[in-house]
Amino acid sequence: MNFIFRSNRKGQLIQTRIHHSNAANRVFKIYFCFLLFFMVFFVSLDLLAQSEAGSVVVVQIKFKTGSSGKWKSVFESNIVPAIREAIEKKDWITNFCYFENVVAGQACDFILILQSSSFSFFDERRPFPHYQALFRRLGRENGGQIVKEMSDLEESVSITIMRSYEWEK
Repeated sequence: MNFIFRSNRKGQLIQTRIHHSNAANRVFKIYFCFLLFFMVFFVSLDLLAQSEAGSVVVVQIKFKTGSSGKWKSVFESNIVPAIREAIEKKDWITNFCYFENVVAGQACDFILILQSSSFSFFDERRPFPHYQALFRRLGRENGGQIVKEMSDLEESVSITIMRSYEWEK
């Protein structure tokens, strides 16, 4: 039993007892449990919706002035097939995509994203799988020449290793 103070008509404070019924307590408890259930349910949906997809290598390239067209044609004719071969062989790379800058003056001109299922590739020192596939297809000498030709057209290259997340449907 609880007590509250209130004033009467003459302004005097009087003490009043408040009786809580068991029915009101039950309604409050049911409402609280119902609210708690839905909060937990919707929060868990948000947590389940985002899951770790693996590791990602982000390669950002800034080209020397006027060399982007030549670099891109060499990339699409030699490196893209080598990346697809590495994906088919299931040699660390699981997927890839690339982006080309369309507005001059940005920090980079080209972004290549290589996805994999884990960071285990970095446990030992070796060439990237798409370079290995390129060397298998064209031989070490010709593959090395293509890599050198492309690097001569690049002003700067930045490689970042990140963890990726994706939204589950």
